[in-house]
Amino acid sequence: MNRERLSSRLGFILLSAGCAIGLGNIWRFPYMVGKYGGGAFVLVYLFFLIILGLPIIVMEYSVGRASQKSIAKSFHVLEKKGQKWHIFSYVAMVGNYLLVMFYTTIAGWMLAYFVKMLNGDFIGLNPSEVNNVFVSLQADPQASIFWMILIVVIGCGICAVGLQRGVEKVTKVMMGLLLGVMLLLVVKSLSLDGAIKGVEFYLVPDFNLLMENGIFNAVYGAMGQAFFTLSIGMGGMAIFGSYIGREHSLTGEGLRVLALDTFVATMAGLIIFPACMSFGVDAGSGPGLVFVTLPNIFNVMENGQIWGTLFFVFMNFAFYDDLNVACQRISGKDIPGLMEEGNYKAVVSALLETAGLNYGALPKGLLKFHKYPEGSRTPMEEHLAEGALYAAGKSGKVNVHFTVSTEHRELFKKLVTEKVDDFAKRYGVDYYITFSEQKPSTDTIAADMENQPFRDNGKLLFRPGGHGALIENLNDLDADIIFIKNIDNVVPDRLKDDTVTYKKLIAGVLVTLQKQVFEYLTLLDSGKYTHDQMMEMLQFLQKKLFCKNPETKDLEDSVLAIYLKNKFNRPMRVCGMVKNVGEPGGGPFLAYNSDGTISLQILESSQIDMDDPEKKEMFEKGTHFNPVDLVCAVRDYKGHKFDLVKYVDKATGFISYKSKNGKDLKALELPGLWNGAMSDWNTVFVEVPLSTFNPVKTVNDLLREQHQ
Repeated sequence: MNRERLSSRLGFILLSAGCAIGLGNIWRFPYMVGKYGGGAFVLVYLFFLIILGLPIIVMEYSVGRASQKSIAKSFHVLEKKGQKWHIFSYVAMVGNYLLVMFYTTIAGWMLAYFVKMLNGDFIGLNPSEVNNVFVSLQADPQASIFWMILIVVIGCGICAVGLQRGVEKVTKVMMGLLLGVMLLLVVKSLSLDGAIKGVEFYLVPDFNLLMENGIFNAVYGAMGQAFFTLSIGMGGMAIFGSYIGREHSLTGEGLRVLALDTFVATMAGLIIFPACMSFGVDAGSGPGLVFVTLPNIFNVMENGQIWGTLFFVFMNFAFYDDLNVACQRISGKDIPGLMEEGNYKAVVSALLETAGLNYGALPKGLLKFHKYPEGSRTPMEEHLAEGALYAAGKSGKVNVHFTVSTEHRELFKKLVTEKVDDFAKRYGVDYYITFSEQKPSTDTIAADMENQPFRDNGKLLFRPGGHGALIENLNDLDADIIFIKNIDNVVPDRLKDDTVTYKKLIAGVLVTLQKQVFEYLTLLDSGKYTHDQMMEMLQFLQKKLFCKNPETKDLEDSVLAIYLKNKFNRPMRVCGMVKNVGEPGGGPFLAYNSDGTISLQILESSQIDMDDPEKKEMFEKGTHFNPVDLVCAVRDYKGHKFDLVKYVDKATGFISYKSKNGKDLKALELPGLWNGAMSDWNTVFVEVPLSTFNPVKTVNDLLREQHQ
């Protein structure tokens, strides 16, 4: 297999420099400068950077170019027979692992601060309170471990994608954003009160201060910083040397990396030290230089929360690239440019209006939710992926059905046409994809506030009957087992394991229960059953299907047989339910039915008398949320399709209040799909983990960790 190469010279420079440029520049360099006397230390550091840093980085490049390997294998390739140079590779690998342990911890704090900045946790805090946030983070080992592990997972994921599509692509974006945000921070920091004192401390040499901490310590610190900032001495740069062609000078490449590294370190100092003087933070306080001073800068910046978020992680929405292009096309400026001048309206317009992405008129299924190296995915595409993972069956055929609005049907079909072959190839399956629309025949007539037919320009107004009308669409599907799921409840691939596992689990519960029900129905049809068998069936109905009727204890076997057959021979659903964590709606509920039975039901607030304190309390204290997923069995024990419309409780329809052209109206909502439309089904609830429930109700939901 041919070894993957970098796609461009820029990619090499940024990637190589990105290995050198990092946390050592952002916080350790300013910290060392502050500890050892400001500008005097900078001069000593630059001296060692040239006489030690440059030769070593060139040597590491040369080992990589000659071997075309990383340090782990380079000496194995280059050493002559009988030589033991490969032993050094093991030492180097240990050193790299130790360095990564350090970096991943600090990087984890950076990621934690991204979340805090995004949540607005620093808004309104004074410098002392900002400091306490960092102290608390340091004192919480569980939090540090969590963020460290997350950083490792993200890093491994990027590497797993590949050199060009993963590492190189991400580095170009991240390095560009880093440099842009740092330039903005330099400007803001230099504008703070007392900034000039920080600049003087940073750039004006004070050799007396250098001597106070011991000349040896300062020299040793400067030498160590030269090694630390360039990530040299452990062979880590060898891998980048393996990508340098013979037409390029190793020394020249090394000088470019040194120059970019020093530029970033210099900018970091121009951010940190003016801010230290302004906010009264000790210039030698270590990591606090980033985690204390920077949040303070962001607090006094216009739109500081936005820039702070960008700084600490440089992450965007999945649709960011599309939106950026739209902004440039419409306004002639990219998103950062528009934000810098405060023109947020242009960004929002490019996102929502027809001239841009038109997201204001598109359904959620067509919006880009998740980023992947190969491109962003819509919820519709995520459902194609899910279908391949749990609904392919032995045949490898995946049947997927989308119920869509009339005006968006062609857009959905177009997207399917563009993407389906890629997904089929990726998962090794065949897709059969169909569409339907809510039937006009299920529309209901609207009424005015006096309960008279509502007229719009003299014509009667008919409105869609709500999602309960979709029982008609479900009834049209030719299937045995049907998985039902909301279009917006999807997660990226890295989090799909729980979703897939529990989809299979609740389907397994359904099939197991159905098999037993079919056996009982066959036995009832034969008429060759005993009283004990009747009692066994009754216990199954009550304890496994949770359908009870107090009067059954008084029924004769012949009448009980009819009752059991009626209750067994109907559609069945198993509902995945998550614990209620404060969202509106709750359950499960045991409801009294018109035939005297008590059965499990899913209820909506419109079905609860909220004026009754007892019933309101029951609703609010529901232990679980309404169903995350449903798996439905829609054929009887003889293989015939149930007519699902016959199992609707029509009395559970309700009236909602809407408006048309500024006029209030009453709209009749058909019995909801989850509740009244499936009221007369056999229903079983299964608790599933909260990780399977990740709906996107607002755009801010896409900023949750579950959608990154």
